[in-house]
Amino acid sequence: MGWMAVIGIGLSGVGVYLIWRTWKESARAADSATNTYQAYLSVERGMLDPVCLKIIRDKELPSWLQIHVHFRNVGRSPCLLKEMRHGLSTDDFWHDRSAFQLANPGEIIEPDKERGAKGLMLDWGFSLDELYVIGTLTYETLGETYKTPFAYKVIANYANPDFTEWEPHGVSIKGMPEKT
Repeated sequence: MGWMAVIGIGLSGVGVYLIWRTWKESARAADSATNTYQAYLSVERGMLDPVCLKIIRDKELPSWLQIHVHFRNVGRSPCLLKEMRHGLSTDDFWHDRSAFQLANPGEIIEPDKERGAKGLMLDWGFSLDELYVIGTLTYETLGETYKTPFAYKVIANYANPDFTEWEPHGVSIKGMPEKT
């Protein structure tokens, strides 16, 4: 009878070992599935990138300029635009105080499509030589939410606002958050 107990204990130990190995392999498979999903998202997700800043003289108020931020979906999936906040800064440091919000959230931007967002009106009647248009785009794609920061440097031309200069591809400024 004693030898049966020893065999039972031995078989129980083998069973515990097999259960532990199964649990370990299941955890490894779950990690692999998570990594596969993250790789899928990085390849297939939509991605909104700011592509340019356009400045247009307002026809009704000639001393005022309209500032349009244009962005493009450079990814493979549609993006649902949730929010675009942007504002002005007089220095090249990131301020998280963007006050102006996009008027049309909820828009779906298909892959390889560009969208311009009008919102800022600027009176060149004040005496600043340069300023920065800063902000963030918040969008959703494949069930995940992402943010893209942007910053553009604008240099005033008081003699002729039609020739006001700006950095067409954006600039990197101090303290700017990372793109997600």
